[in-house]
Amino acid sequence: MYETQCDILGNNSFFESSYNLSASEPQPLDKEIRVEYHPTSNREAQHFIFEDYIDNVVQADPHPNKIPDPHIKGPEPVWHPFSSRLDFEIAELIQDTHMNSRQTDALLSLIRKCIDEPEAYTLQSSKDLKEIWTAARAKTIAFEKKTISIPYPRENSATNKEFEVWSRSLWDWCSEIVTDPTLANQLRWNAERVFKYSNKQEKFERCITEPWTADSWWEAQASASPLCIILYADKTQLSSFGTAKGYPVLARCANLPINLRNGSGIAGGRLVGWLPIVKEDTKETRKKSFVNLKRVVWHEGFKEVLKSIIQYAQTGIWQKCADDVLRWIYPIILILSADYEEQCYMALIRGTNSLHPCPVCLVQESDLSDLLIPPILRTTEDMMNALNEARKLPSKERDQKFKQYGLRDVENVFWSLRFTDVYSALCWDRLHAYHGGLFEHHLWRLFKEIIEHMGRESFSDVHFKVDSTPRWSGLNHFSTLIKTSDFKDGRKYEDISKVIVFASHNILNKDASPQGYLLLQLMRSYLELDMYASLTVHTESTISAGREEMKTYDRLLKRYSKDYPDKSWNFPKAHTHIHMFDDIEKKGVTRNFNSKPNESAHRPLKKFYMHHTNFKNIDSQILRLEENMVASMMIREAMDSMPDMHQEDNDNNDEREAGQESKDFDDIALQHAVLGSGLPPQSFAQLAKDNSADTAFRDLRKKVSKKLSTVLSEESGAQRQLRIRPYQSLKVFFESMADWSIQSDILRAHPNFHHRPRYDHIILQAHKDDYVFAQLLKLFSIAVNEQTFNLALVLPLDGKIPLLNRGRDQDLRFTRIISRPRSASVVIDIDTIVRGALVVKDHGAELPNSHIVLDVIDSDFWLRMKSIKLAHNVNFG
Repeated sequence: MYETQCDILGNNSFFESSYNLSASEPQPLDKEIRVEYHPTSNREAQHFIFEDYIDNVVQADPHPNKIPDPHIKGPEPVWHPFSSRLDFEIAELIQDTHMNSRQTDALLSLIRKCIDEPEAYTLQSSKDLKEIWTAARAKTIAFEKKTISIPYPRENSATNKEFEVWSRSLWDWCSEIVTDPTLANQLRWNAERVFKYSNKQEKFERCITEPWTADSWWEAQASASPLCIILYADKTQLSSFGTAKGYPVLARCANLPINLRNGSGIAGGRLVGWLPIVKEDTKETRKKSFVNLKRVVWHEGFKEVLKSIIQYAQTGIWQKCADDVLRWIYPIILILSADYEEQCYMALIRGTNSLHPCPVCLVQESDLSDLLIPPILRTTEDMMNALNEARKLPSKERDQKFKQYGLRDVENVFWSLRFTDVYSALCWDRLHAYHGGLFEHHLWRLFKEIIEHMGRESFSDVHFKVDSTPRWSGLNHFSTLIKTSDFKDGRKYEDISKVIVFASHNILNKDASPQGYLLLQLMRSYLELDMYASLTVHTESTISAGREEMKTYDRLLKRYSKDYPDKSWNFPKAHTHIHMFDDIEKKGVTRNFNSKPNESAHRPLKKFYMHHTNFKNIDSQILRLEENMVASMMIREAMDSMPDMHQEDNDNNDEREAGQESKDFDDIALQHAVLGSGLPPQSFAQLAKDNSADTAFRDLRKKVSKKLSTVLSEESGAQRQLRIRPYQSLKVFFESMADWSIQSDILRAHPNFHHRPRYDHIILQAHKDDYVFAQLLKLFSIAVNEQTFNLALVLPLDGKIPLLNRGRDQDLRFTRIISRPRSASVVIDIDTIVRGALVVKDHGAELPNSHIVLDVIDSDFWLRMKSIKLAHNVNFG
């Protein structure tokens, strides 16, 4: 099925000709693309019609591509050293399910009793399997251990402390990527500037997505070809009690499109290092020498990770790539992905409470909450000069010099890499800076404090309204929101932030809680910034609008700080998003450097620890198992690339909700809207009887007759013979305004979906430029004269908006809509439905039929709400 998060440069699947979007679906007016290539590529700028451009970008480089050899070098089959494909697939299952030796032996014993292919099966025991995995690891780049010795001064003596570092050759991994024939078409070697024509502005407007479309790559590219590396490092708890920890370093190749490099295959992230962790010593903690020791250990350890590319970063290296092109390649660290604490280690700054606590700029600690002060950026040259100057001074003056820059007296390993500026490579991290940082630890905590201070009734009221928020696919539903103290998953906090303003505005209103009301305004501005941060395609317009929103946030924050000074906002994560849009312009959209996919890579490491180690000397055991995993991926991908081994696509569509079978949506590739979960046909009389208590179904026959009047008039008595087939679900395809991909919503009109009624809301196109929100009440089809008409009974929310609550709507940027009486329901063609919508009851309104559009469910809906015109009192004809 189609990717829900694809971009205009990395995936061509979202404009297949098999999709025939309804004429009612608004088509993009801007269809011309201009691509300017870096001057060193010797390629002329090109213009494309949008669809032609999408077809063209499949070829990442203008050179012929070799057909991948389905076998490994020599006569050995791709599953070697396993005796057969069946042996490998059984071993793969054992590894993926993390069976121990006893479970493995039991499984193999059972298989031997029932297997009907004895010649294809040779495994005997878990010991036998371990020996084969040992042989399979020869396919991978092995980890090597090195012991580093670090001098550590004490009060009366100096000693050396020893630490173990594990690393695999970073350059060998780079070489593996660029020589892999299956990736030859995917690798990008030249910086590009992509422009899309804007009818509104009557000019070409630059688009930024992948790293090669942003500024840093363009500036770094010289006569050689840059091999751009993304590195991530962070400690992780391997055990649930936190007693065992690991320190993985992951690498990703920025020359590959994001759907590959953030994926789980061979082209995805690779574990390249395992850093030592300095154990805390209560006698030494917080001493300057001990604090510096931890930094020295980190950078000496990281030097082992980087050592294989240091020389090539200086001189470059000739490399014959998989497309048979000989390139002069030089590696650079384009992006360093990490949370704030890890960035302090990478930048070697003193961190929180220092004079300059930002790893990227020299902002004063007292100015962290002021987002309008132009930042003075750190550079490698300036920080090296500061270090060298400080080291020439006497001890006391030296320390003061370091404090002036917020630096540690330690050599930075990244300074050894030519063309890599560590301070420019550091990136704002949406996961830790927003969801697990600014929101979780500050905005959310403030909200809970204010609600708890208002008393039990307010506490219970918020709890009820959050629980009453309609369910939506991809959005966590919270039934015990306030009672939950902490979530380990940053996604939970992201989803809390999306619903809390809409659930609490009538409780934290201007009269009952001026402080809470101002906090909601601040949270709403934060939501807007988070939506800008989530975009997978940025343009000059969205970046400009995002910078304006940052000014709005700054204004609200200063107002809150002035009115309620008890809370200090001078902390690093209140400041770091000032660099967000600069990072987007320099390195592409935030998902290029978000730590979320890297943190997901911790999961198998934790499973290795829990299920496969003896909890002693765990580093070597975990890394050997990781080598097994890489070997397994290499064998699996080689097998899948063999023409005779392709299997049918059984993709069940990630967006499909639980319990839905693919048969619910037949012929989806040919239609804009498809009915699913069909029920047996029934008569109008039976349908009216079943819904006699609901006024929405009153005169349903007349409403259908009016909708089908032209068809029904052709055959006398047709109305008496009509039979209706009800459905309970609907799948709608639409073109995303965020990245122009084809996306879909599955909507329900179901009286008992997962033990509760669910009647979703939609946006429908009433007329050419007029849009209306409506609630699905019934989905059905009617056959007339060998034609089938797919219809829906809906309740429009197109009433005239009263003047009440206008101030609140403006302050919190609510879109308020008013539903008709249920008796005023209408019948529509399902092809007039644009997409699904999330609508919540307006608990603070005096009118019972007042609702608010929850517009931050996804980037398409959020952008759509900024552009469409809502109609009122529509005549549906």
